[in-house]
Amino acid sequence: MARYSVATVSQKLLAVQAGLAAGKTVGEACKAAGVSPGTYKTWCARYKKQRLPYFVTVAPQRGVFLLSQTRLLVFDVSERGFQLGCFDAERGVAIASCVDDRASEVTSSTQILAASANSRGDNAVFVTSDGRLYSWDTARSTVESCSHDLRGKAVRLSGRAGSGVRRWSDAAASPDLAYLAYWESLGEEQVRLGVMRLTDGKVILQHDGGRQFIPCGIAWHPTKPLVGVLDASKLITLLDVEQGKPVLEKGPQAHSLSFSSGNTLLFDDWYGRTQELDYKTKRVRDLAPGWGSEASMGDRFITATDTVVDVWRKGKSRSELRITFEQIEECALAGDASRLALRSGPAICVWNLG
Repeated sequence: MARYSVATVSQKLLAVQAGLAAGKTVGEACKAAGVSPGTYKTWCARYKKQRLPYFVTVAPQRGVFLLSQTRLLVFDVSERGFQLGCFDAERGVAIASCVDDRASEVTSSTQILAASANSRGDNAVFVTSDGRLYSWDTARSTVESCSHDLRGKAVRLSGRAGSGVRRWSDAAASPDLAYLAYWESLGEEQVRLGVMRLTDGKVILQHDGGRQFIPCGIAWHPTKPLVGVLDASKLITLLDVEQGKPVLEKGPQAHSLSFSSGNTLLFDDWYGRTQELDYKTKRVRDLAPGWGSEASMGDRFITATDTVVDVWRKGKSRSELRITFEQIEECALAGDASRLALRSGPAICVWNLG
């Protein structure tokens, strides 16, 4: 028997279940899904104790994906141009797509490195590896070039880096699509964080990042004009972009960070644990073993390795859900923690966490 990935098995099981729900017999549903009844029975028994995703779609090869409370957005690029998809995250069905022919602006090495969408998921901004900025209106299925971008600036856009399954690029737009933060390369590994206003391209804030071989990820607060980074010593720094000044400097040492509810953020320490920091009082609380963490605006968060994702609640000593795959390349938690998505090989799998 051919060995299938967990993502492929999930996709075929979902197809069989959809056929059964439509009134087909097991044999008819299995035939339509491309699986034998015997294999279907074996898979049902094998994965009985594992919570399988309710939605599986194709992962971008040269792009990124976003998971919001209501939508999954997929950004990809080919020699033809941009290939963009928008899915209803609750029902797992496509609600918008766009194939934008920009062959003159796309080369074989072009990648989409970063993307952000508003809370409704009907407007997004994405950054390509050559420093261009684009906006995507999902309702009208149109892509527009921004009048200003990062070309001509000393910006590091060499690709995406990360800590385990946490992935980031050297640029990130704020969730309200008002600002773009990016790392500038000043030579000899000296970097500086710049924040550009997307309405007019004006740089409103610059912050020295010191000497960093690989600049850290850029974390935006979902609802406040706060951006978080790590300095040259990997100490947490928070900046208020509208006030133009630091909220926190020389915080705890971390691998990565993400904003949580209230005045808190989660960070991965250097001892393989997830911690919570109140950036007003500077108090730190130990939350859970593991790193690759991502916070939500509630009490739920995740930790992840390249094979396991754990869903936790603050104050609990055991995770409430563990998902195991043979390979996990990237994962994302919706802001309200209602959904979880992970990328495994050529597939994106989505869970409804309730």
